[in-house]
Amino acid sequence: MGIERFDRGTMPDTVVRTLEREGVAIVEGVLSPERVDRIRGELQPMFDRVPISGDAWTGRRAQVVHTTVKHSAAYREMLLDPFFLGTVDGVLGQNCHTWRLSASSVMTVHGGGGLQPLHRDEDLYEHFVDRSPEAAPYILGFMLALTDFTVANGATRFVPGSNRWARDRIPDEAEVVQAAMPRGSVAIWLGATFHGLGVNETETPRRGIITLCNVGWLRQEENFYGSVPQEVAATWPERLQQMLGWQQHGVLAGFVPGRDPTCQLRNA
Repeated sequence: MGIERFDRGTMPDTVVRTLEREGVAIVEGVLSPERVDRIRGELQPMFDRVPISGDAWTGRRAQVVHTTVKHSAAYREMLLDPFFLGTVDGVLGQNCHTWRLSASSVMTVHGGGGLQPLHRDEDLYEHFVDRSPEAAPYILGFMLALTDFTVANGATRFVPGSNRWARDRIPDEAEVVQAAMPRGSVAIWLGATFHGLGVNETETPRRGIITLCNVGWLRQEENFYGSVPQEVAATWPERLQQMLGWQQHGVLAGFVPGRDPTCQLRNA
């Protein structure tokens, strides 16, 4: 089984239906080469200061920069793109009043590392959130390719359909498919889908941005209130502020007495 592919002109609803069925999809050409170059240029100063390191989780030969949303204006523009918003709304909107940006990290994987264990992003909450194959999704992930992703350079490994498996089923290597895709493309997956980093067997680094979103009633992976200064977030569009968590969820969750939470940023 392969991973179903779409182009940039595909309506989000079509991609959402595939995600509900297969747990993963690829959309090619989401960003133009010029936009990709802008993001790479904005992030390069960070990588110039970050050493190659890692552990068994990251494949041992990687550079990781967290809080990508703070470091790249071009990436922030992508988060406000109608395709991105429509896809997240279509997947998570059925299970919450509002959703949040949960994590945004860019990773460069160098040659000579190892495989990341296959995992589900939902596993972070497995002891606290009841999960069955029929349950509505509460996490959605995106991998934006800033370089070409190939089998040789370790494109992300997915197990299509594993979002509908029983919790105790373990994936077999024969069920794994790599998300090879040209730069500017995006692999999208549900939090219940098994996936993991591949091994880069080339001498050319592979770079991509991992974006995770979760329902508004769930604790975010990254604490953006601490990693993005209020005076910085105050300069961003209101929709982006809401993604970070400066927004009330439903009637009471996350309220600020007497005013909308985004007012806190306007006075920062």
